[in-house]
Amino acid sequence: MEINNLNKRVSFILYSFLFFSLILIGRIIFLSTQRIDDFTILQENQKIVKRGEIVDRNNRILAINDEFFSIYANPKEITDFKVTAKQLSEITGENYNDLYTKLSSKKKFIWIKRFVSPNETVLISKAGINGINYVKEYKRIYPNKSLASHILGFCNIDNQGVEGIEKSFNSLLLKNTNEDNETSITEKTNVNIQLTIDSTIQAIAQKSLTRVAELEGAEIGSLILIDGYTGDILALANYPDYDPNLFSNFSQKDFRNNSIFYQFEPGSIFKIFSLAAVLDKGEIDENSHFFCDRVYEKGPYKVKCTGTHNDITLEGIFKYSCNDGTLQASEHIKDFELFSYLKAFGFGELTGIELPGEQTGILRKPSNWSQRSMLSIPIGQEVSVNALQIAQACTTFINDGVMLQTNIIKKIYDTNGTIILENNKKPIRRVLKSGISEKIITAMRSATDTGGTVSRLKIDNLRFAAKSGTAQIYDSKAGSYSNVEVSSSLITLFPLEYPRYIALAAFHKPTAQVRWGGVICANLFNEFIGGITGYLNIYPAEYVLPEDVINTIPVYEKIENLPAAMPDLTGLTAGDALDIFSQTAIKLTVKGSGRITKQSITPGISIDNNSLITLILE
Repeated sequence: MEINNLNKRVSFILYSFLFFSLILIGRIIFLSTQRIDDFTILQENQKIVKRGEIVDRNNRILAINDEFFSIYANPKEITDFKVTAKQLSEITGENYNDLYTKLSSKKKFIWIKRFVSPNETVLISKAGINGINYVKEYKRIYPNKSLASHILGFCNIDNQGVEGIEKSFNSLLLKNTNEDNETSITEKTNVNIQLTIDSTIQAIAQKSLTRVAELEGAEIGSLILIDGYTGDILALANYPDYDPNLFSNFSQKDFRNNSIFYQFEPGSIFKIFSLAAVLDKGEIDENSHFFCDRVYEKGPYKVKCTGTHNDITLEGIFKYSCNDGTLQASEHIKDFELFSYLKAFGFGELTGIELPGEQTGILRKPSNWSQRSMLSIPIGQEVSVNALQIAQACTTFINDGVMLQTNIIKKIYDTNGTIILENNKKPIRRVLKSGISEKIITAMRSATDTGGTVSRLKIDNLRFAAKSGTAQIYDSKAGSYSNVEVSSSLITLFPLEYPRYIALAAFHKPTAQVRWGGVICANLFNEFIGGITGYLNIYPAEYVLPEDVINTIPVYEKIENLPAAMPDLTGLTAGDALDIFSQTAIKLTVKGSGRITKQSITPGISIDNNSLITLILE
């Protein structure tokens, strides 16, 4: 009997132990599941991804990442929403009512505050509030503020590209080349992008464009510089621009890359392509004569010229931008032939630039042309273009009749140096016979002679081939061209002796008293091209760069051997600092944007690979 009672007691104890063990295990599993669920929710709401860097052609940093912490909550773990909201409000400065509303929701995951200060992170950690935690995030930083803003674009608060290169290559910049391996975030190999632009030239372009656009009262301005040998875009500037670090302060209109988005009737600048087509056809040559009596007449239609130019050749047509001479020359080409040439130059289609938002312009088929079209299209009316289309078409003249693809991407590579994509010189098609381009360039030179439409373009020791355009803007409401509003433009190829560079400027609705493209755009080129010719080594060796240009070019030496003395980084960009320490294992932390104003280690102090350096940019 005693044995049976003993067995019963032992069995009871064992079953009780088993029962409570099962409860305990169940609770552990439940809590673990909840934690896993929290982490899953976090992953679904925000992937902690470090975007690849964007650099210029000289590896100067244009877009980088900075580490921040963000506070989030799981309301299901919070027992008292009022108390928690009050605590969070005191720490973060966020509105109490807003926090209470968020916490009272039935969601399993909500953001409390993104990209908080280090002090807020410490306070949250010390407070130990149930259901409240923080996570590391990466925020996109543009150290040079508005520099190349319309090229780079920007990322939203969730690290997704919204405009520019950030948008076009969003998935690629978020990609890492070993993401299938079980490695930590810091070990993953990011994909980086090198642009064709030169940040020094880009800075000078934006500065010059802004000054002239504001002086001339223009609504929109564009300035493009292309290396005609390779198709590389060295600068692509727009007015107005914006700071991608502060994108929420600007409107959607500010984000438009008007070098490819804005379409305008080109006016007389288009004569380059019309006359090149006529010359290539072979029925006239550069020595053919035309007589300008100030008015071209055909049937019931009349087209006025800017003056009475009398007997002129191709050079005279370009020098005076003669409508009469252009239309007389265009009598030697049929409408469908002219259309074919203009299509070959790339008008009416996308350039292929690796940027979002490009507009094709308008080039209607000859079947949709009117009787007046052959009096309008050769002089740049009844067609619309974007600025880059004109610049890309002019690569044809640099390359003896072969048009090149223009590029904004130089290469795409990972942090191991493996090249994923590389853009080299890429011919699109032959547009003109060999030898025609040289004749066009020679004729374009005459526009810069005394009395020419671009005679104001004057830089010592440098000669140009140029063509300007001033086109009246069509008023759709009035059904006619405006007598006040114009688009002004200028294209130039230089240096004349061995043309390599293509510069294009365009202004929309300038309000200055003199609005001719050959005047306001020439003033811009005198400043811009005058500021970069020494930098591009076009001038003789004794040429001295202007002081404001020198200030845009960083002067520093890379540190290769450690230990070494800490250099003075004041005034440099984050990209310059990264370049200086690129051969070392030193860790840099960058705070802010702009240029370096403070550094955590005093210049002259010894540093080694274990040094941690914080840089403050303003």
